[in-house]
Amino acid sequence: MESSTEPQDPAQQDEEEMRRTFFWFIGAVLVSAGLVWALQAQEQQSAKAAASGSSAQQAAAPSDAGEHVAFRFTDEAQMAEYTKVLQERQGILIRMQVLQQYFSEEQSRLSALNKDIIAKYQLDETKAYILDAERKVLVEREAPPEPPPAQPGSASTPTAAGNTVAR
Repeated sequence: MESSTEPQDPAQQDEEEMRRTFFWFIGAVLVSAGLVWALQAQEQQSAKAAASGSSAQQAAAPSDAGEHVAFRFTDEAQMAEYTKVLQERQGILIRMQVLQQYFSEEQSRLSALNKDIIAKYQLDETKAYILDAERKVLVEREAPPEPPPAQPGSASTPTAAGNTVAR
C-alpha cells in the first residue's frame, strides 16, 4: 500500500479514524469472544475430569490448612450454573472496557476539536453559532435551554452546542 505525502482533508481523516476505531472495536469483540470460548472449554474439561475422578481419590487429596472455602457447591448443576453466570459477568466487563476505551478516545478527539475551534476561530465551544453562508459570518445565538438534571446513577454524556447552517 502506497502512502500519500499529500495532506488529507478533515473528512477523509475522520473517515479513516472511524475505520480504525471500528476495526479496533471488532478486534476487541473477537478477542473477548475467544476468551469466553476458552473459558467454556476449560470448564467443560474440568467438569469431565471431576466426573471421571473417583470420590476416594478426591477424599485422599491434601488441602491447604490456611485455605478458606468461600462456597461449597452441592452438585455439578450448581457449579455449571455458577460458571455460566461468571462467564456472562466476564463478558460484560470486557465489553464495558471496550466501550470505555472508545468513549475515552472520542472525548480526546472532542477536546482536540474544541482546542482547534478556540485557536483558529476564537470561539467558545460551549456556545451555539449559526453559519450565515451568504454573509460568510458566524452569528452567536442564544443558549439552548438547560437539559433536565441527570437521574442519580445514570450515565452523563456531553451535549453538542447545536450549531446550524443558515441557508
